[in-house]
Amino acid sequence: MNPSDENDHHYFGVVVRTTANGLELKYATGQKKYVTARIKKLRILGYEIAIFSFYNANGIDLRQNISSEFMKRRRELLRSINEKIAADDQLFNDALLDEIRQYNTIHSGSRRTFADEKQTTPFVRVRDIPVNFDRLSVTYVENPYMSYDDVIGIITDVNNATQESPLPSDASDEE
Repeated sequence: MNPSDENDHHYFGVVVRTTANGLELKYATGQKKYVTARIKKLRILGYEIAIFSFYNANGIDLRQNISSEFMKRRRELLRSINEKIAADDQLFNDALLDEIRQYNTIHSGSRRTFADEKQTTPFVRVRDIPVNFDRLSVTYVENPYMSYDDVIGIITDVNNATQESPLPSDASDEE
C-alpha cells in the first residue's frame, strides 16, 4: 500500500536529448518534488521532457521491468523479422530451383547451379537494433526496426502494467 501522504508517493519522468551516439533518455524517479527538481536540472543540461512525471507504485521495479520488457519485445521482433526473411528466401529459392532445372534441361552445354544463385538474406541481429537500457537511462539510435515511439511506448506500457499498488483511499476494508 502506498503511504497516505501523497507527497511520499513515487513518480516517474523521462527526459531526452540528442548526443553524438543517438538519443539519450534519462529516468527521474522518486517523490514528486525530487522528480520535478531532477527534470528541471536535466532541462538546464539540454534535455527535453519526453514523458512528464506520472505516478508509479514502484519506480525501482518499473526501471527493471522496462529493461526486461524491452529485451522481450526485441527478441520477439527479431524472431518475427527473421522468420519472414527465411520464408521469403525459401519462396524465392523454390522458384529459382525450378527455373534452374528447366534451364539445365534445355541448355545441356552450360549448367547453372543452385549453390551459386540461391538467395541467402542475412538475419537481423541484436546489434542491428541499437537500443540499450540500463538502470538510469536508455540510449536509442535510429534504426529501421524499432522507432523512438516504440521505446516510449514500452516505457508507458510497462508503467501501466506496474501499477500493482493502488493509491490509498479513505475507505477502510469492507467485508
